[in-house]
Amino acid sequence: MTRKPSYREWRIPARIYDTDISLAIDAEIRDAHTRRLLASHWKLTDAIVFARRALVVAIEGAQTQEISRYEEHFAHWSRTADLASLAQAALGKLIKHRSRLGVFQSLPQPVPRSWVNSGRIVVRVRRRRPDRRLKAAHTLCAELVNLGNKIRSRRRNEGNPRKRAAVFHLAVAWVHLTGKLPGSNIETKLNPFLRFVAAAWEDAGSAEPENFARPLQAALKVLKSNEQALAKLVHPGPVWR
Repeated sequence: MTRKPSYREWRIPARIYDTDISLAIDAEIRDAHTRRLLASHWKLTDAIVFARRALVVAIEGAQTQEISRYEEHFAHWSRTADLASLAQAALGKLIKHRSRLGVFQSLPQPVPRSWVNSGRIVVRVRRRRPDRRLKAAHTLCAELVNLGNKIRSRRRNEGNPRKRAAVFHLAVAWVHLTGKLPGSNIETKLNPFLRFVAAAWEDAGSAEPENFARPLQAALKVLKSNEQALAKLVHPGPVWR
């Protein structure tokens, strides 16, 4: 059984700086140039150089995401949500228990006759404001649980953060190369950008196929959210060009 490569194994290929050696992304850029997908001002040689630079940036982006210890932060929030859920349940029981206290607060209670001649006293419990604090703590725990669930859901929806970072940088490069957003089609054969990403994945050291649908959707969501920034990616281009 072949072990699936880890994102930790992404490496900047030494051959990327040797123009005499052809890379997989070079072939995709040639194909895009032939099909007139690139912006009209691009010369083929310049586009290939830029695409190689984009590959370096994408790999560095994936590595930086690794350094950020995303998984550790997620584990911390997941644990916080679990503990908050337990605390919420315990506080709910305590609040319910205290609410029952009012039923008995004015009833006579039997006591030893040595305490009083009648053998009974009336217990009046003065209910104070701490119930508000309990309810506030209960609400806070509920909010932490909801936040934890949202983080878990977002993690499932967006996929691996390192792959997402790499695809986003490649999407930025694609906008500068073509003057357009990457296509939204999740079928690699029908989407030139996804073929470009797959070629970059291969050049980064993996021959195993990958599904880049969710990272593509995440990248498009970010790029579409700021039209002014998107226009600057077309011209003059990303700051790392």
